[in-house]
Amino acid sequence: MKITRRRFILLGSAAVIAGNNLLTPFAAEAQKTSGFSGALPAKNFSDPLSYLTAEDFKKYVGTEFLLITENGKTSAKLSNLTQTKKPAKTARPADKASSGKAVAETFTLSFRAVKSGFSQNTFRVWHSGIGEFDLFLVPDSKGAFLLHAVINRI
Repeated sequence: MKITRRRFILLGSAAVIAGNNLLTPFAAEAQKTSGFSGALPAKNFSDPLSYLTAEDFKKYVGTEFLLITENGKTSAKLSNLTQTKKPAKTARPADKASSGKAVAETFTLSFRAVKSGFSQNTFRVWHSGIGEFDLFLVPDSKGAFLLHAVINRI
């Protein structure tokens, strides 16, 4: 029997649908028994970035942050904060070291560095009001001095 492209696509689609129907009960059971309750482990809250929300960073727009690399340190100003998904409510724990529910939000931090020549990398970032944390920064294609970090908690 000759297999045409159309027949191949139809058979492939049927196989995907059948496989999905067979595996769905196993995936549901695995999720129930995985032990993940939606609460984050207490050790996650030792990193400031794990509990800082967009509201927390808004206070620091226009202030200087220190970017620490293996080649030294450079200063960068938090120039903009864009929030694309706002949380339903603030879920930051009263005690930073205690576990809490994850906050579902998405925002972008934009930094303007005093020098150019950065490549995308994870930087150690320091701010006097926040402390130290690691942040993955990507240079903007339009400006050599702009660096962006997307915080995505969904």
